[in-house]
Amino acid sequence: MTDPIASNLTALTEYLAAYLMEEIGETPISTPLFEQIQQMMEKIIKSGIDSFCSGASPTGSYYELKLTADHAGQDEPYPQQPPARIQISWHWEDVQGRRPDLNEDQCREVLSMLKKWHDATIGINWDVIDAAANGTFPEPDNLAELRDLYNQRYA
Repeated sequence: MTDPIASNLTALTEYLAAYLMEEIGETPISTPLFEQIQQMMEKIIKSGIDSFCSGASPTGSYYELKLTADHAGQDEPYPQQPPARIQISWHWEDVQGRRPDLNEDQCREVLSMLKKWHDATIGINWDVIDAAANGTFPEPDNLAELRDLYNQRYA
């Protein structure tokens, strides 16, 4: 790796570490986590953006791209040893795909409700997202039409 790339990588890693501290509330961020982020980013840079995104559909959601990123460069979907911990991420745009009438702040509010009130026996899925969105913001009469327009725009 050249020096400019290494310095940019370090700066980006520090930014991600600060973001993670804010998101998960851990202070200070541990050195192993920082190193893990840096190693992951090095792999992404080395493999190139094209190969990094090759498994994701161009119209895929953040969730699909995250799964692709987690398994970039692997021949098998998972390593031989199953993971000790997993994390599934939902993005505000996933909520907006279900409720196109909501803006980013409203979608984030729905995500906040999902985080606060999720039920581990059910999980978070499209039906749960719909219920949380409809319980927080009244469902518009033309929701089906709005979804069709949204899907046409982003398909």
